[in-house]
Amino acid sequence: MYSEAKPQNLADSSNNKDLGKSCSSAKDLGVNLDDFSTHVAHNLHSITLQDIQFFFDPTFPEGNDVPTVNTDLTSDMEILLQAPSRPSVYKFPSGAALDFILMNNDNIDSLMEKRTSSLEKISHAAHMQEMWYKVSLQYKKLEKTVIDLDQVCSCLVDEQSNKIIDRLQDIANDLRKEKEVIMFEFADQEVHENHEETDTERIGKAMAPHSRGYRQRKAIAPHSRGYRQGKAMAPHSRGYRQEKEIAAHRSPYEHTKAHGDDDLIPSPELTDSKSWEFWKKNIDAPMNDAEMEYSAALYFRCKMHQYK
Repeated sequence: MYSEAKPQNLADSSNNKDLGKSCSSAKDLGVNLDDFSTHVAHNLHSITLQDIQFFFDPTFPEGNDVPTVNTDLTSDMEILLQAPSRPSVYKFPSGAALDFILMNNDNIDSLMEKRTSSLEKISHAAHMQEMWYKVSLQYKKLEKTVIDLDQVCSCLVDEQSNKIIDRLQDIANDLRKEKEVIMFEFADQEVHENHEETDTERIGKAMAPHSRGYRQRKAIAPHSRGYRQGKAMAPHSRGYRQEKEIAAHRSPYEHTKAHGDDDLIPSPELTDSKSWEFWKKNIDAPMNDAEMEYSAALYFRCKMHQYK
């Protein structure tokens, strides 16, 4: 099994900085501090040194302090406080991700997320690279914008105080969870109505042993695919629909009768064009969220500033 980055000791979260003043400056720049940790943690949870160098700054150092989730599920260390270096013969991120997944996913419970096939992990990698590309466009704009980074950044890069570490831990808990069937909210109606049920269809306990697990509503971590709660659910999120749209998107494959906030449906195993339609629209869709892109871009801008 591969080896990830070594842990680092968390620094004193306050570090004698006036975080309140810094956070006030960040708000003045348009940062939504209520959702900042969720937006940034989503960007960080599978990032590597090579991803940061490709999308943001080719000089970003290996000895960094960008936290992420440990993709090695056999390790007791769930959070890494340093984005790991993962060299590859492939210099473009898609090839590097493909190589890494196929070389390490023979045991599907040992890598990235339990009960996910190599194809499903590759789908997630493509989703993340699409997100980083969009964030990088905003990052390039910020490089040309005059910002008092010394004033703003202490709030945004203090991952303990601003709860980024907490959100990464939520993600790590969810990815390591023992599962039987994975459920998503408000799936695309047309995809499900035209999808013929097969032996590998992920419904209830009839799901194949390798399939992605069932997430009870209350057990779903705030970051998770398809789940956001109340005001915390961003309009871009996977599977999100306004309440008045829910009725129009009922699926005949729902695990339980829909009622109120408990609309959950099983996802199909990703094996063919029809199941990909579901995944592309509901699970690993390209994300278009200007607020998330701005928050993550400013976080990365502040991280780069630390090493200049």
